[in-house]
Amino acid sequence: YRDIGRFYVPLAMTPLINMAANPLIAFFVGRGRLPLESLAVIPVLNSFGFIFRCVSRSYQEVAIALGRDGGPAVAALRRFAVGLGGTATLAMAAVVLTPLAGLWFRDVSNLDAALLALAIPAALVLVPTPALSTAISWRHARLVTGRRTHLVTAGTLVEVAVIATVLGTGIAFAPLPAVYVSAAAVLAGRLAAAGFLVACGRGNAEGR
Repeated sequence: YRDIGRFYVPLAMTPLINMAANPLIAFFVGRGRLPLESLAVIPVLNSFGFIFRCVSRSYQEVAIALGRDGGPAVAALRRFAVGLGGTATLAMAAVVLTPLAGLWFRDVSNLDAALLALAIPAALVLVPTPALSTAISWRHARLVTGRRTHLVTAGTLVEVAVIATVLGTGIAFAPLPAVYVSAAAVLAGRLAAAGFLVACGRGNAEGR
């Protein structure tokens, strides 16, 4: 039971810590520029981004199941992760940078012109997040396989801490609509988490 607890408790804590990001974003955005407009746009951005990030969540389970043998399996899974993250990011960019953005945000999400002007630039900031989410899922899978689940929790703590720091600083000092600060904070958090988790795997062939 001690071994089960050591392995499981960090995994149980991770989603609880991750859930803190949404209240943090709402708290700070409500005190920034254009708070009502920003709060109206953020759920639309979240659902739009999730379409491209969700593939990485299922990939984590695949990488855990198929990566336990190591060797060629891990190399193939790593190559697949690169292709998956790159494809999802390019697909998101193809929507945001083309007239499809207007189709989605105006016609599907029913945003008016003022909110549309906020949503598309914020979505552009978030374009790298599918690739980062795939990288994070890959590292989570390798850490779970290597029974180092405490580092999964640590990576989530890093992400939430960076989100809070960027939000607090940006809302206080940046003369930008709060939704832009929120998007930048989410991107910075994902970058920090991915960098931390990749750094944890350096020099460890099993964990890469």
